[in-house]
Amino acid sequence: MKRFGNKKYYIPVIFLLSIFIVLAVYHEGTEEKSREISYYITKEKGSCASENEKEAYVKHHIIQKDDMRTVFSEIWDDGRGSLTYVFIGKAVRYMFNEKGELTNKTILDFGDYGGYIWWGSYILLAKEVEVGDMWEGDVTIKSQNMEDQSPVVTQIVLYCRAEVLSCEKIKVKAGDFKCYKIKLTQEGEYKDNNENRSVKYTITLWYSPDLKIILKDTQRSLFGDFECTSTSELVEYR
Repeated sequence: MKRFGNKKYYIPVIFLLSIFIVLAVYHEGTEEKSREISYYITKEKGSCASENEKEAYVKHHIIQKDDMRTVFSEIWDDGRGSLTYVFIGKAVRYMFNEKGELTNKTILDFGDYGGYIWWGSYILLAKEVEVGDMWEGDVTIKSQNMEDQSPVVTQIVLYCRAEVLSCEKIKVKAGDFKCYKIKLTQEGEYKDNNENRSVKYTITLWYSPDLKIILKDTQRSLFGDFECTSTSELVEYR
């Protein structure tokens, strides 16, 4: 039996294998690179106190220009929406009702705080992260009811603490992704009928460095003795 021992075959075989390895490494390296997406859709569920759990699909449109990121979120079940402008160190959100009328304006000032801030299905952050990173600091939120043209602004100072727990792959309806798992707490006080009431958010979220959005989160909110829970999951993006 004649063996395959002809050296003239070695060079082309080695060359083809080298190309295959280079392509495989390139694909693996580019797989985790950030992708610019124009919108994403989340499926959100929530309940407060004894109310039944409600479900909604929310479409978030994204425009990134220089140092400003704009997100317009449509809540499909009742026509409401919000428009958020995110600057360095500050974010402004406008809330609209189903008629398109402005109902609320909220300014979130996170100043020098460089960690994660949860603000309705997406997060604000100042830099890329690694497992073990941790931040602490205050964030000020000023909210104004526009429906009655009230000049009164509700102000809350939240103490925020964020910690990157791990880097892991998770599966959501939109696919499988590498994510950072982050634990976030935000707590403070606000005035209600001239009484001080406490507010606390406890959130676990999975953030994709590839898409730069939250793929999944679970939240527990306490407003005094009133409790709400919610979850969201990415179902589509483009």
